Amino acid sequence: MNSLFEYLETKEISRNKSDTKITWYAKYKDSGDELVIKQIICSKENYVLSGVEAYKKKIQYFQAKNHPSIIRYLGVFSTSDSFFILRDYKKGVIPLSKLDKIRLEEIKSIAIKILSVLKEFQESSPPMIHQNIKPENIFIDNKLNIYLTDFGFSEVSTQSMYDFSVDNIFEGTPGFIAPEQFIRPTKASDMYGLGATLICLITKTKSENLSLLLDKKNKYKINFEHLTKGLRPDFVRWLEKMVATDQRERFRTAGEALEALLPIYVVRYPEVKLSVKSLEIKINQLGEKETVTIEVSNPIDNTLLRGKWVLARNINDGYDRGQIHGWLSILPNKFANNHVFCTLKVSSEKLMADQIYERYLVLKNNSRCEKIKIPLKIITPPLSLNIKKPPYFYIASIFLSSVIISIFGGISGILAGNIGGLVGSLAAWFFAGIIASFALTSTYMSNDTWSNSRLSGGIIGSFLLWGMGLTLVLLALRRFGSPDLSKIAIAQFIVLITAGVLAIFSHLVLEKFKEIGFSKLISFACILSSIISGILLGIQILLGFKNIYIFIPFMMSNIVFFSVLFYPLWKELKLINEYKKAAKENQLIKP
Repeated sequence: MNSLFEYLETKEISRNKSDTKITWYAKYKDSGDELVIKQIICSKENYVLSGVEAYKKKIQYFQAKNHPSIIRYLGVFSTSDSFFILRDYKKGVIPLSKLDKIRLEEIKSIAIKILSVLKEFQESSPPMIHQNIKPENIFIDNKLNIYLTDFGFSEVSTQSMYDFSVDNIFEGTPGFIAPEQFIRPTKASDMYGLGATLICLITKTKSENLSLLLDKKNKYKINFEHLTKGLRPDFVRWLEKMVATDQRERFRTAGEALEALLPIYVVRYPEVKLSVKSLEIKINQLGEKETVTIEVSNPIDNTLLRGKWVLARNINDGYDRGQIHGWLSILPNKFANNHVFCTLKVSSEKLMADQIYERYLVLKNNSRCEKIKIPLKIITPPLSLNIKKPPYFYIASIFLSSVIISIFGGISGILAGNIGGLVGSLAAWFFAGIIASFALTSTYMSNDTWSNSRLSGGIIGSFLLWGMGLTLVLLALRRFGSPDLSKIAIAQFIVLITAGVLAIFSHLVLEKFKEIGFSKLISFACILSSIISGILLGIQILLGFKNIYIFIPFMMSNIVFFSVLFYPLWKELKLINEYKKAAKENQLIKP
């Protein structure tokens, strides 16, 4: 050794606790060639000689194989107390024991590559068992390529090799040696060492500290399950089978372990469950917004689903910062939750009429499937917009009924020809209005049909009130004179019947408004304005449109009435004009 070192620059890399194995980095002084020398110190000379002979055979075996994943052996020689194994120095690689950072997903890739190499050697002739698998004997580069070394105690399956491998030169690292390895190693023994190596990587445990994970009652049982947070249960079960203390419960060969590992995922990933697989949205009318709710959930325990919605880019789409697109938005756009409801809103203001828009809604997430596409189809209506329009026929009926009430109420006063007739006229108007308002209010407060008990009770109660009011009228007529009571009663009766018809029409109009989709408030305002306009028009007819105090309220009520009545038509024309202008200026989004 001293004569060899005269030509080398050396540096000690590592040594074991018993100082029987020393690894040296060496460099030839003249050529600059680099190599690694492993020195094994023995106590008996015959062991040294047998070791040299065994290694010569193994070096010849590996040189013949020339495997890319086995670091090349250069030779072997001995001294009186040691023998030395020379191998190539590979730049850019480090042992797994010095790997600082590694993602859990990469561990499977490393395991597959190691198993593939072991499988090849186990199936060769003669079969080769490594017998000394641990993080220090597996090297890796930045591309996750692996390189095995230190076959010093691996076994060519012949009796002569076996005799050497079990002598007292053998010294393995506790925690990486299968129980049967001291008696007769098998192909399953390497599975135990590889399983222990993977446990070190996963749990970030150093080789010398793996003994801390060994069971106190069974020194070959590795307790690691409490350190497997984030791993899938099926991978943990695979790992448990790799390090089973009974080799009958362990994978028998590298090929068997490899086949079982390939379909398994290492990391416990969230799983995305969506309430829809595709979306089809029909726009009822251009200019309106349609919304759809998408339920997103994750059933996997101890995981957190994170997601972000985007729309697959399309050259025809606009794009606004802060939204997935100018005409499409979804809230929440980002989430970190295992159960969330996302609302997709489609704005049709810039869409073309009578077209089909096909897009893909994409959920980027942290599950195994990082991008999930949802086909999105949006169907727009023809240009003839389907604007909600009030029920004009029913509103006209209410308006005419109000005119009749007003005219005949006034006629009752004219027939009387005195102050008593005027009181009767006012009473008829008042209680006719009560009948209509009771029916209208009862319907406004109810969600049932027009035969609802509230409507019936309102009308019956109004009739009773009208009877009381008529009594007051008769008393007033006795006080102020005795006109033709029969004509007044007929006029008031016509007013009362018309009020009943008005009440029924009011209820029907509210139901019709509800069917079309108008709110109760807009419906109520439209009916009320038509009643007021009708009553004021009847008064104007009787007075010949000469009374300014009646004419001004009449005009104001008509402004409100016709605004409510014809606003939908104005809105429809406005949207059509805006659509044509946008189409002319190429501001619409193409399908």
